[in-house]
Amino acid sequence: GYIELNNSTVGEQVVAFYQNDMKTSFSGETFYADTVNYERSNLSWIKLSTLNITLADEETRIVEFEITVPDDADLYGSYWSVIMVEPRDPIHIQEDDRGFSIQSKIRYAIQIVCNIGETGSTNLQFIDIKQSNREGNRFLEVGVQNTGDVIVKPVLSLELFDALGNTVPIKRAENKRVRRTSRN
Repeated sequence: GYIELNNSTVGEQVVAFYQNDMKTSFSGETFYADTVNYERSNLSWIKLSTLNITLADEETRIVEFEITVPDDADLYGSYWSVIMVEPRDPIHIQEDDRGFSIQSKIRYAIQIVCNIGETGSTNLQFIDIKQSNREGNRFLEVGVQNTGDVIVKPVLSLELFDALGNTVPIKRAENKRVRRTSRN
């Protein structure tokens, strides 16, 4: 595979590449680790062609990576990790009148998912179902947990009825991937 980068600024940009393992929780939190820490990791399968590049003004460059899936009959389902792309220098520095400065930096996580054929299973569970009120609007919040072996992208919708049994318009949830998650 490859990652295409473009320096759209004036001035050269040094960009670092590194890999992280990634885990998500049912509440939406994402955790990164620089070593293989999670059972569905493909971190060790991926090799980057370089760890640093320098992009000139308006330059576009390709950084390649190679995935080598182990020859292991016990592999099944989905495996994932991320390639992090991070500029060396801050994109914005803000100073206040007291001498404090804040440096803004953006890093990007590019998720690499390997599905082992049609193997593995999904097991979605609805947890943490609750109602809330924000800014005068009522919300139904539902946590979705995947304890299966395959990343899924389910379509979730809520069908509501009024007191007379008439259907209220359907509100569809944003379509997101649901990885294997844990409760902690």
